[in-house]
Amino acid sequence: VAYVQEGAVLDLPALTFVGGHLDVSHGALSLSAPALARVNGDVRVHDVELRGLALGALATVGGSLEIGRFSVGGDLTGLDAAFPKLTRLDGDLELWAGPEVRVEAPLLVTLGGDLDVTRMALELSLPVLAHVGGDVRLENLDVAELDLGALHDVAGEIRAVGCAGPALATLDLSALVTVGGGVEIVELDDLETVALDALTTLGGRLRVARAPALAAVSAPLLAGVPTDVDVSWNGEVTLTLPSVKTIGGELDLQGNVAVVAQLGALTTVGGNVLVTDTALRGLSAGKLASIGRHLRFIGVDSEIATVAFPMLGIVVGDVEVRRLAGATSFTMNAASAVGTTTADGGTGGLTVIGNPDLAAVGFALLADVAADLVIRDNPKLPRTVIDAYVVQMTVGGTSTVCSNKGDLPCP
Repeated sequence: VAYVQEGAVLDLPALTFVGGHLDVSHGALSLSAPALARVNGDVRVHDVELRGLALGALATVGGSLEIGRFSVGGDLTGLDAAFPKLTRLDGDLELWAGPEVRVEAPLLVTLGGDLDVTRMALELSLPVLAHVGGDVRLENLDVAELDLGALHDVAGEIRAVGCAGPALATLDLSALVTVGGGVEIVELDDLETVALDALTTLGGRLRVARAPALAAVSAPLLAGVPTDVDVSWNGEVTLTLPSVKTIGGELDLQGNVAVVAQLGALTTVGGNVLVTDTALRGLSAGKLASIGRHLRFIGVDSEIATVAFPMLGIVVGDVEVRRLAGATSFTMNAASAVGTTTADGGTGGLTVIGNPDLAAVGFALLADVAADLVIRDNPKLPRTVIDAYVVQMTVGGTSTVCSNKGDLPCP
């Protein structure tokens, strides 16, 4: 059985049960079903001007609860969607394309599908919601209140994009333990802190990007990330992942105003390590042993004198150190080879160019550079220091060493 009402007032004071869907659309109306406790299918309210919504007894929805593409009329300035008795929602909770909305479900512990909220001004209170069977998506919202503090596990991904509002200064996911997909938090203008204090399992990437007020991202118990860690184009941010041993994809720290990276347990990065166009205020990566692609320090204003990777033995791609200011030393003394040699030649070279304060490098065990070697335009780096390392290297491409301290100028 489906109940459909178009373009009128819908008043169902004695209705307690719907065997199919409740679909309300098209018109200016008030929906009142104050005794309705169970809907076996979906509850859909869409393409309407709402003048009232009363579903205070609703306890069970076998499908999805969808409210979208609506305006408010009558005496309403916003929609108060209160579900004080809702304990079971087997499908999605979808809210989209509306005005100011307050949604409250104080007893809902488990959501069977997605939590999908887009394009509205929002107060969302789900204080005991612990389990989400799909994705959590928050997009293009002005958030005055957000209570997801009990969230424990999400089967899919968590995605928050293009949101603002005072409630987002701290994204409180401190009870979150498991995410089956990734966590992507992008363009949250008021975001200052992402605290993932209990997170131990992440099935996708961790991305926190383009948040100009961001100061801290932490996941102290997380042991590994299967794809990328991307904390880029933010404010002055401290990244704290002290238990992460492996990153399957890239470590991207590009474009922040400043960054401190606390990665003391990290041993393996499967992709690139990118530290570019940022101030570097701290780096703890002393156990990093293997990089599956490139290591790039480019356009970095370093507030630490020594940039060191004492355990780094393998870099499959390039090592590039360009325009690294402030640092007087760059060392990777455990590396025996840079790049990869194949039947078609070598890929991966060593480039140290235009570093104004660099006075020392350390390549104590470096014997093979698969492609080109370029060390030039480093005014404080003595040629004698360079030669002591270059003499032990086999270079698969061309070698260019010039315009360093005590050196001949480059042609």
